[in-house]
Amino acid sequence: ESFLEGLPPAPPPPLPTPSRRRGERLIMHIDMDCFFAAVAALGRPELDNLPVAVSWSSAGAGEVSSCNYAARAAGCGAGMRIARAKEMCPDLVVMPYEFERYSAIALDVYRIFHDVTPHVMGVSVDEAYIDATGCEGTAEEVAAMIRARVLHKTGCVASVGSGPNRLIARLATKRAKPDGAHHVSAATAAVFLAVLPAEDLPGVGRGTLDKLKRAGGVGGSGGGAGNTFSGSPR
Repeated sequence: ESFLEGLPPAPPPPLPTPSRRRGERLIMHIDMDCFFAAVAALGRPELDNLPVAVSWSSAGAGEVSSCNYAARAAGCGAGMRIARAKEMCPDLVVMPYEFERYSAIALDVYRIFHDVTPHVMGVSVDEAYIDATGCEGTAEEVAAMIRARVLHKTGCVASVGSGPNRLIARLATKRAKPDGAHHVSAATAAVFLAVLPAEDLPGVGRGTLDKLKRAGGVGGSGGGAGNTFSGSPR
């Protein structure tokens, strides 16, 4: 993402506002929902309520890069061959990449982030972290403000997870999606992690999960939620 190279470096971390717990940081992870597919639908009312995917090719050999929630509900997902996706979802509309539109909308989104705080760390065209420790208002209020501004400016939906560090914020975003916000405070982080499926952790794929099972590091949740941490989080 070349536009990230032009963003100014973040200054030193801000001081907490009086409304924050003493020393507690407020880190937000902002992720645009189905960004490529959402951009594909902008200005195209004929795509409203239809399953939409984005790929380099609409032929069978192409792969789904992004798809909206209507397509996901039918079983489509990123990385799936277009031929298979169309088997799962015969009404699937496949749209081409539109990199100039992605960059233009991403710049608008990043300008909003920098209006809120100079403490922005870009991850990709549709994902960023911000340190909102110095912002007035609760985590929920700051997230609602950012989401509303992004929607008003771009027509695209952003989900926001927040917490005392980047890992917790990113994991909270999984709870926030789609089209929502979720905050995990430092006081509730241990409980949040204790019931978290291990596969939700960044970098934990099937192979790592199998190793953790063999080592006894994860166990069944008992509630059907998957494999959770069996010990106390540190």
